[in-house]
Amino acid sequence: MVVPAVIFGGGLVLALARARPKARGLAALPAVKWYFQRILDARLPPAEFRRAAAEFARLGYTEEARVLRKRADYGELPLSVRQEHGRIAEQALTSQNAEAIRAVAANLREQGAVGNAARLVQHARAVEAAQRTAPISVPPPPPASAAPAAQEAAAAASTPASPPPSAPAAEPLAQAPRGAA
Repeated sequence: MVVPAVIFGGGLVLALARARPKARGLAALPAVKWYFQRILDARLPPAEFRRAAAEFARLGYTEEARVLRKRADYGELPLSVRQEHGRIAEQALTSQNAEAIRAVAANLREQGAVGNAARLVQHARAVEAAQRTAPISVPPPPPASAAPAAQEAAAAASTPASPPPSAPAAEPLAQAPRGAA
Protein backbone atom coordinates (compact mmCIF):
# COMPACT_ATOMS: atom_id res chain seq x y z
CA MET A 1 0.00 0.00 0.00
CA VAL A 2 1.44 3.38 -0.99
CA VAL A 3 0.71 6.38 1.20
CA PRO A 4 1.69 9.88 0.04
CA ALA A 5 3.22 12.24 2.57
CA VAL A 6 3.58 15.93 1.82
CA ILE A 7 6.29 18.32 2.94
CA PHE A 8 4.38 21.58 2.80
CA GLY A 9 7.43 23.87 2.76
CA GLY A 10 8.99 22.31 -0.32
CA GLY A 11 5.84 21.04 -1.99
CA LEU A 12 7.34 17.56 -2.22
CA VAL A 13 5.28 14.38 -2.30
CA LEU A 14 6.92 11.19 -1.08
CA ALA A 15 5.59 7.74 -1.95
CA LEU A 16 6.14 5.27 0.86
CA ALA A 17 5.28 1.61 1.23
CA ARG A 18 4.04 0.37 4.59
CA ALA A 19 4.44 -3.30 3.69
CA ARG A 20 7.96 -3.50 5.19
CA PRO A 21 8.57 -0.50 7.45
CA LYS A 22 11.90 -1.90 8.74
CA ALA A 23 13.44 -2.03 5.24
CA ARG A 24 14.27 1.66 5.17
CA GLY A 25 17.43 3.73 4.99
CA LEU A 26 19.51 4.28 1.89
CA ALA A 27 18.09 0.99 0.51
CA ALA A 28 14.70 2.65 0.24
CA LEU A 29 12.05 2.54 -2.43
CA PRO A 30 13.09 3.85 -5.84
CA ALA A 31 10.64 6.76 -5.59
CA VAL A 32 12.01 7.76 -2.19
CA LYS A 33 15.57 7.53 -3.50
CA TRP A 34 14.61 9.73 -6.44
CA TYR A 35 12.98 12.38 -4.22
CA PHE A 36 15.89 12.27 -1.78
CA GLN A 37 18.40 12.82 -4.60
CA ARG A 38 16.30 15.66 -6.04
CA ILE A 39 16.20 17.42 -2.66
CA LEU A 40 19.91 16.83 -2.08
CA ASP A 41 20.85 18.28 -5.48
CA ALA A 42 18.55 21.30 -5.16
CA ARG A 43 19.82 24.72 -4.16
CA LEU A 44 17.55 25.29 -1.21
CA PRO A 45 17.99 27.41 1.89
CA PRO A 46 19.17 25.45 4.97
CA ALA A 47 15.71 25.71 6.55
CA GLU A 48 14.20 23.76 3.63
CA PHE A 49 16.81 21.02 3.98
CA ARG A 50 16.03 20.80 7.70
CA ARG A 51 12.30 20.62 6.99
CA ALA A 52 12.89 17.79 4.51
CA ALA A 53 15.21 16.05 7.00
CA ALA A 54 12.53 16.20 9.68
CA GLU A 55 10.01 14.67 7.29
CA PHE A 56 12.38 11.88 6.25
CA ALA A 57 13.17 11.17 9.93
CA ARG A 58 9.46 11.12 10.82
CA LEU A 59 8.87 8.55 8.09
CA GLY A 60 11.72 6.35 9.31
CA TYR A 61 14.43 7.26 6.78
CA THR A 62 17.05 8.18 9.36
CA GLU A 63 20.13 7.95 7.13
CA GLU A 64 18.59 10.24 4.52
CA ALA A 65 17.55 12.64 7.28
CA ARG A 66 21.12 12.70 8.63
CA VAL A 67 22.54 13.50 5.19
CA LEU A 68 19.98 16.28 4.66
CA ARG A 69 20.83 17.81 8.05
CA LYS A 70 24.54 17.75 7.06
CA ARG A 71 23.59 19.46 3.78
CA ALA A 72 21.73 22.16 5.74
CA ASP A 73 24.72 22.67 8.06
CA TYR A 74 27.02 22.94 5.04
CA GLY A 75 24.91 25.76 3.61
CA GLU A 76 25.50 27.75 6.80
CA LEU A 77 29.31 27.37 6.73
CA PRO A 78 31.35 30.48 5.94
CA LEU A 79 32.14 31.05 2.29
CA SER A 80 35.89 30.64 2.93
CA VAL A 81 35.37 27.07 4.20
CA ARG A 82 33.20 26.15 1.22
CA GLN A 83 35.79 27.64 -1.15
CA GLU A 84 38.49 25.56 0.55
CA HIS A 85 36.38 22.46 -0.04
CA GLY A 86 36.15 23.48 -3.69
CA ARG A 87 39.95 23.80 -3.89
CA ILE A 88 40.36 20.36 -2.33
CA ALA A 89 37.95 18.92 -4.87
CA GLU A 90 39.83 20.61 -7.73
CA GLN A 91 43.10 19.08 -6.50
CA ALA A 92 41.48 15.67 -6.30
CA LEU A 93 40.22 16.05 -9.88
CA THR A 94 43.83 16.10 -11.07
CA SER A 95 44.59 12.75 -9.43
CA GLN A 96 44.67 9.42 -11.26
CA ASN A 97 44.20 7.34 -8.08
CA ALA A 98 40.53 6.30 -8.00
CA GLU A 99 40.66 5.09 -4.38
CA ALA A 100 42.07 8.39 -3.13
CA ILE A 101 39.48 10.32 -5.15
CA ARG A 102 36.67 8.25 -3.62
CA ALA A 103 38.10 8.82 -0.13
CA VAL A 104 38.08 12.59 -0.64
CA ALA A 105 34.56 12.35 -2.06
CA ALA A 106 33.34 10.40 0.97
CA ASN A 107 34.89 12.95 3.30
CA LEU A 108 33.30 15.88 1.46
CA ARG A 109 29.93 14.13 1.34
CA GLU A 110 30.12 13.46 5.08
CA GLN A 111 30.69 17.19 5.63
CA GLY A 112 27.72 18.06 3.42
CA ALA A 113 29.51 19.09 0.20
CA VAL A 114 27.46 16.74 -1.95
CA GLY A 115 28.01 18.61 -5.22
CA ASN A 116 31.79 18.38 -4.99
CA ALA A 117 31.51 14.77 -3.82
CA ALA A 118 29.36 13.83 -6.81
CA ARG A 119 31.87 15.39 -9.22
CA LEU A 120 34.68 13.44 -7.58
CA VAL A 121 32.79 10.14 -7.75
CA GLN A 122 32.14 10.74 -11.44
CA HIS A 123 35.85 11.49 -11.97
CA ALA A 124 36.84 8.33 -10.07
CA ARG A 125 34.62 6.29 -12.40
CA ALA A 126 36.26 7.90 -15.42
CA VAL A 127 39.74 7.19 -14.04
CA GLU A 128 38.83 3.54 -13.46
CA ALA A 129 37.39 3.26 -16.97
CA ALA A 130 40.55 4.78 -18.45
CA GLN A 131 42.71 2.33 -16.50
CA ARG A 132 40.66 -0.62 -17.79
CA THR A 133 41.20 0.27 -21.44
CA ALA A 134 44.38 -0.85 -23.18
CA PRO A 135 46.82 1.90 -24.09
CA ILE A 136 47.18 2.71 -27.78
CA SER A 137 50.58 1.70 -29.09
CA VAL A 138 52.18 4.01 -31.61
CA PRO A 139 55.11 2.66 -33.63
CA PRO A 140 58.37 4.45 -32.93
CA PRO A 141 59.74 6.80 -35.60
CA PRO A 142 62.38 5.35 -37.94
CA PRO A 143 66.00 5.87 -36.91
CA ALA A 144 67.74 9.02 -38.16
CA SER A 145 70.12 7.03 -40.42
CA ALA A 146 67.20 5.60 -42.42
CA ALA A 147 65.46 8.95 -42.71
CA PRO A 148 66.61 9.96 -46.24
CA ALA A 149 65.68 6.59 -47.74
CA ALA A 150 62.35 6.57 -45.89
CA GLN A 151 61.57 10.10 -47.06
CA GLU A 152 62.24 9.15 -50.68
CA ALA A 153 60.05 6.06 -50.39
CA ALA A 154 57.27 8.11 -48.79
CA ALA A 155 57.54 10.80 -51.47
CA ALA A 156 57.39 8.21 -54.23
CA ALA A 157 54.34 6.58 -52.67
CA SER A 158 52.49 9.87 -52.19
CA THR A 159 52.94 11.31 -55.71
CA PRO A 160 50.13 10.44 -58.11
CA ALA A 161 51.00 8.17 -60.98
CA SER A 162 51.32 10.14 -64.20
CA PRO A 163 50.75 8.58 -67.62
CA PRO A 164 53.89 7.39 -69.37
CA PRO A 165 55.37 10.06 -71.68
CA SER A 166 54.95 7.88 -74.78
CA ALA A 167 51.20 7.46 -74.32
CA PRO A 168 49.08 9.82 -76.43
CA ALA A 169 46.97 12.33 -74.51
CA ALA A 170 43.31 11.49 -74.33
CA GLU A 171 41.14 13.41 -76.75
CA PRO A 172 38.20 15.32 -75.34
CA LEU A 173 34.83 13.78 -75.90
CA ALA A 174 32.92 15.26 -78.77
CA GLN A 175 29.74 16.91 -77.69
CA ALA A 176 26.58 16.35 -79.63
CA PRO A 177 24.73 19.49 -80.67
CA ARG A 178 21.73 20.33 -78.57
CA GLY A 179 18.45 19.10 -79.78
CA ALA A 180 20.00 16.14 -81.61
CA ALA A 181 18.74 12.89 -80.28
